[in-house]
Amino acid sequence: MGSGATYVVTMSTVSRWFDRKRGLAVGIAGSGGGMGLVAMAPFAAYLIYNFDWRMAYIVMGLVAWVIIIPLSRLLKRDPQEIGALPDGISSDSKAIKDKEDSIQPFGLSVLQTFRTRNFWLVMLIWLLFAFCMLLVLTHIVPHTTDIGFSAGEAAAVLSLIAGGRAAGMVLLGSVADRIGRKRTAVVCTLFQAGAMVWLVWAQDLWMLYFFAIVYGLANGGLLSSTTAFLGDTFGLGKIGSILGVLDIGWAIGAATGPFV
Repeated sequence: MGSGATYVVTMSTVSRWFDRKRGLAVGIAGSGGGMGLVAMAPFAAYLIYNFDWRMAYIVMGLVAWVIIIPLSRLLKRDPQEIGALPDGISSDSKAIKDKEDSIQPFGLSVLQTFRTRNFWLVMLIWLLFAFCMLLVLTHIVPHTTDIGFSAGEAAAVLSLIAGGRAAGMVLLGSVADRIGRKRTAVVCTLFQAGAMVWLVWAQDLWMLYFFAIVYGLANGGLLSSTTAFLGDTFGLGKIGSILGVLDIGWAIGAATGPFV
């Protein structure tokens, strides 16, 4: 619940603040998840090794409280709260008029969104996306050790996925601003699928590293491009609620993927 709520609040807020470079902005904000996995995994391992997993949970939870709660007070729901418009436009009258001509209207209600084909397509994409992602993240370390590599090498594969995901969100989020969200999402989906097929025959360490980089980049690119696509398609008025409903599909995929 906490993870889902954090993602929904963060992404909906970023979407309201940026228009022209929404893909890049969403990518930068979302890349924190990948960077956090890379940075915090060794810290968690240290706590578990020196104490136990219960103490690790307590310490990690306290760290999250100390960081997230104070920073959340600095967030503004949308730029209108400070008399501005998306993309950092100030209260200058000409700039506001030019910007108002280009930004989306309030957008669809949640119920109106349910009646669109795009909503259900994104729901399906996120369900399958989470299914594959959690399948990989859950099994990649034991799979790597099962085919003869050390635990350290397996951890390196996982770290490359996380690092690639963070980089993909930023780099391919920016690409999505230039060539279009849907086109970027399609390309990322194809590369993810290709990477998973590659993994079936990956028996050498370099092949596993190659898989991790390609899969991570495509994974991050798909997430940033589809998130930015929501604001383009449904408007920004109910973007938080729409993201929250789509997270149900994500949760179903994430819950079932590891069991395959």
